[in-house]
Amino acid sequence: MALSQLMIILVEGRTEEVVYQYLLRRLHGGTSLGFEDLPHRISNLLGFLGKRARAMVLEGSGERTYVVLVDCGGFEGVKLTLKRILRRPELAEAPEDICIVVAADADKYPLAAVRNIALSLDQRAQVRGNYASVEVSGRRIGIAVVEQGYMPGDGPGHTGQIEDNLEEFTARLHPHLAGVIEDLERRLGEKLDAKQRLLVYLALLSRKPKIRNLYRAVGELLEEAPLEHLLGLDKLVSGLATCIGPETARP
Repeated sequence: MALSQLMIILVEGRTEEVVYQYLLRRLHGGTSLGFEDLPHRISNLLGFLGKRARAMVLEGSGERTYVVLVDCGGFEGVKLTLKRILRRPELAEAPEDICIVVAADADKYPLAAVRNIALSLDQRAQVRGNYASVEVSGRRIGIAVVEQGYMPGDGPGHTGQIEDNLEEFTARLHPHLAGVIEDLERRLGEKLDAKQRLLVYLALLSRKPKIRNLYRAVGELLEEAPLEHLLGLDKLVSGLATCIGPETARP
């Protein structure tokens, strides 16, 4: 089976990495792959990422998509990693079909950041909606932006961060816990934001909650959730589909 596509997903931290790993695995049949098992053209391009990168492979419709998921250690790291990839001379030898996903919290205004980076490298860069196309090393690279969370003005308790999506997802998955949140807010005399509500949910659902390991509790939720609930993370799922396409999605 010939190599058809490379997708690089740049995320801010460990929690985001876990979320997209589970979405790729459960919705698109992704399987883990050792970095050393990637085709040479890909490992040569992305070898500088070291242990920050995790590899997966997706099979669908007679094609193969390699995915490299990168924990960039914050939004500044996301921007720096994007610039480094786009400036790599190895791009000239990389697979023909490359798409980069920049997944970042809405309060960081990632679309504006990607637009500025694209235009700094290619004054003729094309930007439409949440997608940019830039020409570097004699080839055109697509960059899809996934804006995580909802801006505070979009609704009560929103933080503009991925916790908005995860809290909404968890509340739908475990509606019986809504009364706990309401009782807590009544006793405190104030409303909790989405991040605070998510922490309460995870603490109640995890037998041994540890604040530093909450990404594991998130992973457990994503592992056990029915597929229709995962599809409810539509803002994140649709961003991946921009690069993958719907044909690999599981029914």
